[in-house]
Amino acid sequence: MSETLAAFKESMMASLKELLDQQSDKICKLCEDISDVKQHMSYLNKTTENMSCEINDIKLNITTLNKQIESTNMRVCNLEKELSEKNHVITSLSTQLGDREQQGRLNNLEITGIPFKRSENLNTILNCIATKVGFIISPSDVDYIHRVRRYPRNDDNKKTILGRESSDIPNIIVRFTQRKRKSDMLAAVRVRRGLTTADLGLDGASRPVFINDHLAPHNKILFGKARKLDAIETLFPRNARVAVAS
Repeated sequence: MSETLAAFKESMMASLKELLDQQSDKICKLCEDISDVKQHMSYLNKTTENMSCEINDIKLNITTLNKQIESTNMRVCNLEKELSEKNHVITSLSTQLGDREQQGRLNNLEITGIPFKRSENLNTILNCIATKVGFIISPSDVDYIHRVRRYPRNDDNKKTILGRESSDIPNIIVRFTQRKRKSDMLAAVRVRRGLTTADLGLDGASRPVFINDHLAPHNKILFGKARKLDAIETLFPRNARVAVAS
């Protein structure tokens, strides 16, 4: 009986030890798993922290970029304002320069359509024009008279600024000593109209002769643009300004 109990006790102790060993192995495995989870969580936490830092850096960069964009926009606005002001000044100076240039031509008449000859006498031609339009002119009325250089014609644009066919013939510029005398002769020309080289006794085919105020380049451009308006019936320069009569 005693031996049987001893054997049972030994068997129970062996079974219990085996069970404890199994549980110990499971607990160790569980501890290892928990350790792995902790390591993984630690890695995730570090990764999250790094991502958070990167996100903060990105936000900071975006804020910096926004400030730079605002600063750039302000500079662009200021530059546009300065450019507008400078353009206004340039326009004003160009207008003043054009006005002064035209002011220096107020005593001038420009004659176009007179053929050039090396032996020509421009004073004789001027006197002939004056006689034809019924204007009495004296040598004291004229300060100087000469032809002006003409730039080569652009074949792609065979119309002059005044809208007539272009010519390489130098125009004649007459400067009067008094503006009133210039205006009086121009008025006589307006009344006569339709003057030709044949009327002046010049050789060659009859060609129209035009006499107008001596316009500065910017006024010639304005005159040319105004001639293109369909609503305008009559257009001519008057006192170096474009005059319209409908």
